[in-house]
Amino acid sequence: MTDHRTRLIEAARAAWRDAAPGLGLDPQRATTQILSARRETGGGRIVARITPEDAPDSLILKLRLGAKPDTLEQAVRAYTGAATSLAGQAGLAVPRLIMSLPSHHALILSHSPGLDARTLLADSTDPADHVPVLRAASQWLGALHRGQPAPPAPFDPAPALRRLARKARAPRASAARILTPEALQTLAAPLHDRPLRSAVIHGDMTLGNLLIAPDRITGIDLENDRPAPVARDLSMLLVDHEIWFGPRPAAIAAFWQAYGEDLRDDPALRFFIALRLARLWREMPADPRRSTPRRAHVWAGLQAMTARLEADGAG
Repeated sequence: MTDHRTRLIEAARAAWRDAAPGLGLDPQRATTQILSARRETGGGRIVARITPEDAPDSLILKLRLGAKPDTLEQAVRAYTGAATSLAGQAGLAVPRLIMSLPSHHALILSHSPGLDARTLLADSTDPADHVPVLRAASQWLGALHRGQPAPPAPFDPAPALRRLARKARAPRASAARILTPEALQTLAAPLHDRPLRSAVIHGDMTLGNLLIAPDRITGIDLENDRPAPVARDLSMLLVDHEIWFGPRPAAIAAFWQAYGEDLRDDPALRFFIALRLARLWREMPADPRRSTPRRAHVWAGLQAMTARLEADGAG
């Protein structure tokens, strides 16, 4: 076991020992399953599923080492705000915030049932399954955006383009014509100072962060609490779906119908889609095909989606 993983696990166990008495539970009478643990600049984050022997349901403990002081407060706002947004929306949910542990930079959340949407679709052999999954994802995302609207603010694409430029590495990273700095600047130009529809967004809206159960869809990993253009969430989800599963016109039509507004021709959506693709492209290792099977699959999907968009633009 690597040192940083050991450190994260020990930090999670310490947080649970402090949290359990406040929940009326014995910290020693529980099993722990590590769901994820990864290194980050200045620390790392860990997610653990804790199943107490003397409680009916499992709990989720999320802990982040090396985070800024206000990061936990932001996460608390995100979960409480999202819960308010979805209140009364049948079949749409977020994990319930049970406890905040500032001294540990940790949260205790309710465990949410279901299988993440990416795994669900990967296990499916029926293309028609993409329609209800994307419809449900859109219903959840639309409710989140409508529940916490933000005033449209003049958009400045320069910070996002500067962050992207800092990620530039090999010439391969800018090989796609629609992802070159010049092409992105062209897409960004009509958006400069334009008020974009905004809300408190999810900020990491991938299929992996949506849990599908028979009676509900639950959005997880809601650590963001900043207003931003809704096109950021929409573009991230649409890109994630296509690079994993290819274009699915019927599912995309269902997605926009459920969202309540078809933004396929919105310049902001086109810009954020290209920006997302460019970021993913630049994060690929030197030879993704010789990396992990996951990276190789994403690399193939990135190339295919980029080629499709270039062909559509040319047409």
